[in-house]
Amino acid sequence: MPSGGGMDDNRGEMGHQAGAAVLMVLLVQRYRVRLSSATLSFSILKRANAAALPFRFGKPKARSPSDIVRATRDAVLKLDTGDRRKLNEEISKNLVAMKVILYGEGESEPSPEQVTQLFHEINNGDILPLFIKHIGKFDFEAKKDVAQIFNNLLRRQVGSRYPIAEFMKNRPELLFALSAA
Repeated sequence: MPSGGGMDDNRGEMGHQAGAAVLMVLLVQRYRVRLSSATLSFSILKRANAAALPFRFGKPKARSPSDIVRATRDAVLKLDTGDRRKLNEEISKNLVAMKVILYGEGESEPSPEQVTQLFHEINNGDILPLFIKHIGKFDFEAKKDVAQIFNNLLRRQVGSRYPIAEFMKNRPELLFALSAA
């Protein structure tokens, strides 16, 4: 790669594209601008808005995996009694944060320390059974995120063991609940 920042040019271009996407979302929300040349679904706009708002005023505050898991657990437990739309937004935001920890963001690789911490928090917090029990109440995108997170954790090997696979093997009621959902 020649010196002079070919990579920096791409990052600058991606930053401009992200800025344009944020502007488009804000125009649609605030002024109800209709987009005639592009078709954007409501879920894409909602997710772009949720991802864009924390970046409005500088770099977002990084949340620890334990904070993310705790907030997700609290929101899932309140689904039966609280404002379902608001709680689903909170759950979706936290699931996206978990996916960023597990898969990385853009060109950056996931941090092994954060992945391990998230794995232990999810495993110790017993959040997978909550996801399975309440998955019918999640938005469509959140359901997809739960499937990706579950898939990643299921394949995670610790030594010669697969802890999530063993966990599921020891709790057959969860498998039945998954097949019923």
